Amino acid sequence: MNFQDVLFKLFLKEIREYDRLTPEQEKSIFGEYSVSHDDKLKKKLILHNMRLVIALAVKYFGKPGISKLDIVSEGVLGLSTAIQHFDPAKNCRFSTYAVFWIEAYIEKYIYENMRIVRIPQNVLEARLRIIEFKRNFLSTEGRTPNVSEIAEHFGTSEDKIMKTYDLPGEFSTDWQPDEDSDDFINYLKDIESGFYDDDPLKKEKVRTLKGIITGLKENYRTALMLRFSLDDDGLPRTFEEVGQIMGLTKERVRQLINKGIEMIRRQYYNNKEWLMEDLKSYIRDVPDFPKPGIVFKDITTLVKNPAALKMAIDEMKKKTNKLHFNKIAGIESRGFIFGSILAYKLNIPFVPVRKKGKLPADTVSETYSLEYGTDTLEMHRDAISEKDRFLIVDDLLATGGTVSAVRKMIEKNGAAVEGALFLIELDFLEGRKQLDNLKIFSIINY
Repeated sequence: MNFQDVLFKLFLKEIREYDRLTPEQEKSIFGEYSVSHDDKLKKKLILHNMRLVIALAVKYFGKPGISKLDIVSEGVLGLSTAIQHFDPAKNCRFSTYAVFWIEAYIEKYIYENMRIVRIPQNVLEARLRIIEFKRNFLSTEGRTPNVSEIAEHFGTSEDKIMKTYDLPGEFSTDWQPDEDSDDFINYLKDIESGFYDDDPLKKEKVRTLKGIITGLKENYRTALMLRFSLDDDGLPRTFEEVGQIMGLTKERVRQLINKGIEMIRRQYYNNKEWLMEDLKSYIRDVPDFPKPGIVFKDITTLVKNPAALKMAIDEMKKKTNKLHFNKIAGIESRGFIFGSILAYKLNIPFVPVRKKGKLPADTVSETYSLEYGTDTLEMHRDAISEKDRFLIVDDLLATGGTVSAVRKMIEKNGAAVEGALFLIELDFLEGRKQLDNLKIFSIINY
């Protein structure tokens, strides 16, 4: 353990004695502070909200060249700014308000200190303004604003908004995710820390998660409670610290936690509405693409998040459990993403379905009608045999025309189609009607 880690452990020990303020205490202190601006009251507010800073800072740990104390220090600066700007008359919990400022200061610090190529200050500030607008819009409208609404608010073009907001998430070429982190448990910690005090659905989720954890075998439950501080002291522990408390090796603690998290995931996502809601939150709406009047469901925001992609693939794999197929046909191009990963997981062949002229060897083809004209799909002839039973995989089921063409192509060449699997289904387009009695499975429905 290096000196920085020792200092950080001492710091955590120091702040354990400061409990989170009750709403009544918070209101009383802010009432006095708004009049007197007494530094002693400000210090008290900072100390009693340090658990919030730690809970937010922990997901940024593991960045090369930046210590945990550096990240927490920037979070404290954000907390201090939040205290100065907070208006208790608006009937909002301070923790809900402070999240933006804490994360903004931490992210600004990381952007400035970890990028190989520095991002200009004005671009960073523009990105933070967009984030703040999105938070405010969500709180007032109950949904995330689309790109056109953000552009209209700032009086600029959608293209400029996209370029500003979608800055790369990785900060250097050799950065790797922290092996001790887990988005699923951090999600629980976020709710428990009070970031969503006014959201009854998220309160229900946290009650369910805690109930699941309580029902785990003692060793799994204890390891998770200690690692993620679900015992209400709000401070995470390392695998080594958990091992010392439980009398286990660091590796055994890692095994218990990883298996425990997987058991929690399985039980939590028995509620399919929650699964759909969580996955939907990763999908971006792009208005007027590829032509005016169409709202495009952009999955790139889902596949770039490892936790969300794993969640989607695991659920798609579950859908196939009762089907009998020996090959997967993935439709160009996003069907390649999900189809190839599923084929790998199931240890079966993956067969790409491409537009005409894209495959190099001898092909079979099927031409189908579009709204304006026709299109042709192809598969390699040697990829289809009479003994094959295919699962067709694509990212989205709309009108069903493309899938219907793939099905005809496979069946014309002597093989069978067992079913079709999609990440997203647009129910209002009634694509299932084009597919006769084919078994259709989808994860997200709009």
